[in-house]
Amino acid sequence: MAQGGLAGVCAALFLAACSSTNGASSGHDAGGDHLPGAHDAGSGGSGASGSGGRRIEDGGQNGAGGATGGRTGSSGMGNGGGSVEPPDASTGGGGPVDAGDSGADRGATAEWPLQLPEKGVCTVGGFCWAAPTPLGNSLESVWGSGAADVWFVGHLGTGTIAHWDGLSVRGLTGLVSEWGNVVTGTTSKDVWILGGPDALHYDGAAFSRHAPGTDKELHAAHAVDAKLAYAVGDGGTIVKWNGTSWAPFGSGTTDDLAAVWAFGENDVWVAGTNAYHWNGTAWASAPACVAFWGDAPNDLFCVRAGVALARWDGSKWTDVGAITTTPVRGIWGTGPHDVVVLSRDVTYRYDGTTFAVAASRGGISYSDSYPRSAGLWGSAADAYWAAGPRVDSGPGSLFRFEGTAWAPFGENLAPAGVTCTHQGTAFVGTGIAWTAFYDPSVGNKLARWNGSTYTEYPPGTDKPLLAIDALSAVDVWVTAEDGDVTHWNGTNWTASNVGAKVRLSAVYAASATSVWAGGEAGSIFEYDGQTWTDHSVKTSALTALFGTGPNDVWAVGDTTYHYTTDWDAVDLPKDWPRLVAMWGKDPSNLRGVALSSDAPATCTETCDPSCKGAVVAWDGAHFTVVAEGAPACGDTTRPVFGSFYSSGTSAWATDGRNVYHWDEQAWSREPLPADANDLACGVASDTQQVVAAGPYPLMRRKALKLPAP
Repeated sequence: MAQGGLAGVCAALFLAACSSTNGASSGHDAGGDHLPGAHDAGSGGSGASGSGGRRIEDGGQNGAGGATGGRTGSSGMGNGGGSVEPPDASTGGGGPVDAGDSGADRGATAEWPLQLPEKGVCTVGGFCWAAPTPLGNSLESVWGSGAADVWFVGHLGTGTIAHWDGLSVRGLTGLVSEWGNVVTGTTSKDVWILGGPDALHYDGAAFSRHAPGTDKELHAAHAVDAKLAYAVGDGGTIVKWNGTSWAPFGSGTTDDLAAVWAFGENDVWVAGTNAYHWNGTAWASAPACVAFWGDAPNDLFCVRAGVALARWDGSKWTDVGAITTTPVRGIWGTGPHDVVVLSRDVTYRYDGTTFAVAASRGGISYSDSYPRSAGLWGSAADAYWAAGPRVDSGPGSLFRFEGTAWAPFGENLAPAGVTCTHQGTAFVGTGIAWTAFYDPSVGNKLARWNGSTYTEYPPGTDKPLLAIDALSAVDVWVTAEDGDVTHWNGTNWTASNVGAKVRLSAVYAASATSVWAGGEAGSIFEYDGQTWTDHSVKTSALTALFGTGPNDVWAVGDTTYHYTTDWDAVDLPKDWPRLVAMWGKDPSNLRGVALSSDAPATCTETCDPSCKGAVVAWDGAHFTVVAEGAPACGDTTRPVFGSFYSSGTSAWATDGRNVYHWDEQAWSREPLPADANDLACGVASDTQQVVAAGPYPLMRRKALKLPAP
C-alpha cells in the first residue's frame, strides 16, 4: 500500500472507489506532462511527506485472510484617500496609446482549447473534486448574465474557471496557465476572463484567446457592450477592448488600479488609491473610491474611501450612508433600489431610501493578504453570489445570499490551513473510504466516507495516527505513536500495543494472521491474530513495509531487508543504494524506486534538486536498474515517494500537487485540483479510477481509461 505519515496530521485509506463515472471524466485527453523513462522533477512549494496505499487485487481476499498480490504497506499515512489633483498629462494621461507587442502566443497547449467537463470541477487531465463539491479552490471574481448563467474565476495558487447553469457548477481547475482572476461580460454569449497570459472570450459555445494588451496584473474589468470593455491593474494600467482587440489606454497615473466602471467611451471611472474620471477628452480627479457599481450615467454608486456609500447623480457625489466595518470586499446592485455592499463582517443594503446592515458576513471567506480577491454579483434582491479565497476561518470559497442570510455553497466544505504529513490510501471494495486525521487542537479522528459524506468514529487511541492499511472494508489497521495500533472490525476501532514505546510510521497487512508494523530505529513487529512479536532489524531509518504475502515481506530504508523465514539484508546497485518504494505481485518480478548514492539523507523527508531516483527491478535474486530519472522530487518540498501506492506493475505517487504514474514503461505527471496550501496527502487506484486524498476532508478522483479486452 503506501509510504508517508500525518499532522495537523491526516491520512486516508480508500476502501473503495466512488463511482468511476461520478463527475470524474472531463471528456478529453489533455493534461499532464509526460516524463519519458522518468524525467527530472523540479522543486519548490511547501508541504510535508505523505504516504500511499494499495488495493486488494481481484481474486485476492476481500474480507480477511490469505495473501494477495504484492502490496506496499503504509509508512505513515483597496484603501481610500482624499481627492487629489488630476493626473499630469505628461505621465501618459490622455486616452489611447499604441498597443505595442502583446507577446501572446495563441498556439495549442496541453490546456488549450479549454473545454468545461460534462460534470464537476476537474483538471484538464480528468482529476475532479469529490470533496468538497463543487470545488475546493480559492476564487477572486464572479459575474453572470442571469440567475442561471454565472461565472467564477481565480488564480490564487492555481487557475480556476467555473460556471453555474442554474443546476450545478462545472469547470476547470489546476490550470497552470492561470488564465484569469477577473470575469465580466454583457450576455451569455459575451464573457471575458482577464488577468492571465491571454484575454479569454466565451461566445456561448467556445473560448477564444486574444492578446491582452498588457503584461501587467489586472484586478478589475467592466464590459459595456460587445465592442467596448475596460480592464485595470497594476501601475496605472488600463486596457480597452474596441470590438477587435485589446489595447493600452493611457491613465496618466502610476497608481495600482483595482476598480473600473464605464457607460461609454466618454464616461469611464477608475480607482485605486485615488479615483479618476475620463470624459472622452481628459482625466479628472474624483472622490477616492475603492469599488463601483452603476445603473446609469447619472446613477453610479461607489464605496467612498472605504467608509461610506456615495451616489453620483450626473453632476455631484452625495453620501447615502456610512460603512462602519471595513475593509469592503465588494459592491453590486440589481437596480437603484437594490445596492449591496459586502464588508469584512457584515452586508449592507441600500433600498433607494435607507442604507443599513442587511445580514452578517455569514462565514464568507476573506483574507487581509488578498484585499482585492473577493467578488460579488447578483441577479435579484434575493439572489447574490460571493466568491473569495479559502482561508482558515471560512468553510469554503463560494457563498449564496437568498434574501435574509449568506450560506456556504456546496458539500463537505473545509477551511484552508488543514495539513498532513502522513497519509495512506487503499482500495479494497466499493463505496467505502477511511480518513485518519490528527490535529493537536482536536486530537484523533477516523472518518468513514460513503461516497458523499463522512461519519466520524472514536479511533481507540489518543496517540497521533501515523499509517494506515487494510485487508478489507471490515479489516483496517492504523499505527500510531508510542507503539499503539488500532483495528477496525466493521463495527468499532480497538487499540492494542506492540509492547514498546516506538513510533510506528509503517504498516503492511499481509493477512488476518500476519500484520506488520514498523518504524523508529528499525523496530518491526508482527501480529499473528493474538499477539505482537518483535522482528526488529538494524537500520537507522525505516521508510516503508511492503510484501506479496506473510512469507515475502520487505523493509525499506537506509538498509533493505527481505523476510521469508527471517530477515536478510539485500544489496542494491551501488549508484542507487537506498529504496524508498516497492511494488509488484510476483515475488520474483518486483519494481522499486531507489535514491542515488549522492542523494542527501533528508530526501525521504524533504526535497531539493539533488534528490534523484531510479526505477529498479528485483528478479528474485538481484536488483538491476530499469530506468533512471524517477521523480523523487516534484513541485513541492515533499518527497514524491512519501505518498505512494501500487497495484501490480502500476505505481502511483504524489508530491501533494501532482500525481505521478508508472505504467511499466514511463512516468507521467498530472496536476491535481488544489488550493495554494491544500497538498494531497495520499493516492490510490483501482482498475477504474485513481483517487488523491487529504487533507481531511478533501478528495479528488479521476476515471481511468480501461485497456481494450
